[in-house]
Amino acid sequence: MRRKVTISLLLVFDMLLMFYPWFKGIHGIHDIDGTIMFHNPIALCCMILVFFGLWMNHEYGEVFTCLGWIGMIVMQIYEALTWHIRMFGGTFDVGFSLELCYPIFFVALLWLCFSFGIYKYVSKKPHKRGYSSNSIW
Repeated sequence: MRRKVTISLLLVFDMLLMFYPWFKGIHGIHDIDGTIMFHNPIALCCMILVFFGLWMNHEYGEVFTCLGWIGMIVMQIYEALTWHIRMFGGTFDVGFSLELCYPIFFVALLWLCFSFGIYKYVSKKPHKRGYSSNSIW
């Protein structure tokens, strides 16, 4: 139970980072927050899937959580690379995309990857070996 609460708090902190400006807008006036992730239905489903899988007591809970977490990471990268096409028009340009990202976006992305690593480390269940009484080893 304590593991689930800790992982949930890590994820909530990452979602709080979404309320900071991630991308530079038009002449720095209309900055784009990370809440742009809430407008993407795939990213929103991934967020729900993480919480659902984390608190679900089923054998597929870890699968749902991992799929949701990987989906969130991929969708953050996708939004960083393509959001400017909708706003400014133009084509796909990685250099321009990275130029328009604030450092807090990279902090949020690294925090999400870090918290996913913590989840994978914490969720490892130790394998219990059954020792028989007649075994010499």
